[in-house]
Amino acid sequence: MTKTFTLFCILLCITCSFAQPITIGERINFDSKTLKQNREFAIYTPPSYNHNNAETFPVFYLVDADYNFHYLTGLIELLSSVSANIPEMIVVGISGKGTATYRKQSKPPFKTKDKGSADVTMKFINTEVIPFIDSHYKTNSYRILAGHSIGGLFTTYAMLHHNTQFDTFIAVSPSLWWEDELVKKHTLKYLKKDKPEINTNYYLSLADEKGMGVHEFVKMIQYNAPRTLKMKFKHFPEETHGSVGLPTYRWALQDLFTDYKPKSGSFKDAKAVEDYYNLIKTKYKTPFHISAGFMRNTAYAHSKDKKARLEIEQAFEKYFPNQTDEFRNIQIEGLIGAGKLKQAEKILNRALKNDQNNFETLTNQSRLLQKQKKKDKALNAINKAIEIAQSKNIRQWLINELVEQKEGLEK
Repeated sequence: MTKTFTLFCILLCITCSFAQPITIGERINFDSKTLKQNREFAIYTPPSYNHNNAETFPVFYLVDADYNFHYLTGLIELLSSVSANIPEMIVVGISGKGTATYRKQSKPPFKTKDKGSADVTMKFINTEVIPFIDSHYKTNSYRILAGHSIGGLFTTYAMLHHNTQFDTFIAVSPSLWWEDELVKKHTLKYLKKDKPEINTNYYLSLADEKGMGVHEFVKMIQYNAPRTLKMKFKHFPEETHGSVGLPTYRWALQDLFTDYKPKSGSFKDAKAVEDYYNLIKTKYKTPFHISAGFMRNTAYAHSKDKKARLEIEQAFEKYFPNQTDEFRNIQIEGLIGAGKLKQAEKILNRALKNDQNNFETLTNQSRLLQKQKKKDKALNAINKAIEIAQSKNIRQWLINELVEQKEGLEK
């Protein structure tokens, strides 16, 4: 019995010694001149972030990261890279400095005993946070600002007075009850007197709550806001104040990006690529990363039509140049599987000419060399692919695929 227990303890220690933490994103510190304090951020980058050095992504700014960052990033990864309903995006979670400071910095700066400093916080976001993120991460021009509860109050105030740097605002069950619904009174006066041009999307939700001031605020906006303000409201009576965040973000993001997922299962021709580009560019002002699944469907749909594939590839070069090699590699993999090695080699050479350090291209090069009975060169290619993938922190499941391919070569 003693020996068994001792062996169990040894095995437990060995297991624990190899345990590694699983983290979502990274945490960075930032010294703010505007706030005169150090602030922390949680940064999430999507699965394909490091696949291509030139690709850019929209940015989701979350003002209450300490509470909601983990489930939000999990949801976004599910909706984007897994199910391809929305584009992949970077998430910037802004951490607070404790409850009292966070609330103070979130409340509007109205003349009241509970006066906040939301204008200062927005200056911090607009003049410090956004420039920092844009200079250190691969961002495009599309931005979302969101918050829950008191963060939703902040997001609502920002939508009214600081809306030029953001395309969409999401207020999850916002605390519009604050100071006897002073935000509603202020907003009505502001809209009637100043008649501002608010050209943005505004999503607003409410859980099974009463006295939040949300219903009255929604009616006031519907009757008085300019048409350029595109507001959508949804009541979630089955959710509590604490649980309403997840369904709100799911609803808002899927509704916002309803045109992101093409209506057909694939691009039927090169003109369809152009039409999709124009639709996305017009509605969202910037093209987004197309899902790998949709491009794979396109390659499969035209697997027997070499001319159509080439025309679509050329359309990608013109409208989505950062994803041309991705489309090429999908074709290469399919052609190798079908035994069409000469066709695969021609496309592979185009991909290698464009980028010799693309781990997906090197992976396909290894596959092709293996089919050509060039085992040593195939091993060199897959080893280089693994080295590059690991250096770029590619998702573990993809690295596992590469290692499995290497192990198959070594048998």
